[in-house]
Amino acid sequence: MADVCHNHGAAYMPKRPEPESFEVTEYDPDDLPEAEKLAAVKQAVQDYKNDPEITKIPSGGVQLHIQGDRVKLVYHCYDMHLSDHLRLQEVERQCEQHLTDALKGIKKKYKEITRKALSLKELKDLRDYSVQKVSLNERYYATFWRVYSLG
Repeated sequence: MADVCHNHGAAYMPKRPEPESFEVTEYDPDDLPEAEKLAAVKQAVQDYKNDPEITKIPSGGVQLHIQGDRVKLVYHCYDMHLSDHLRLQEVERQCEQHLTDALKGIKKKYKEITRKALSLKELKDLRDYSVQKVSLNERYYATFWRVYSLG
């Protein structure tokens, strides 16, 4: 029978014990199952995003989505006057460069974690972008993505 709190008549829930330590997992570079490989990729992305030397772009960011055996790398940003075709082309080049830099950084962080190179093959037919107008003042939200298969 549950203990009853005398103040409110609710059931008493005991406190959970405090964690005593943190477990650190060493990855064996020769034996990474897919789930652990994907976990290491996620960790590499988090490490990349949290590195203050790398992420100096306040209006944009990098995200990673795992879709089965594929990895979707997304860069998103806000920008002005993208209805102008030349401005859109310039932002497109900048975003492509940000995705390229992000991929290099993620591969570097992955190698630091696992001591093994990350092999990704780009699926070029799935590369795309989206631009949406989000205000009447010519402000746009742009999303660029690339999809890779794990090698």
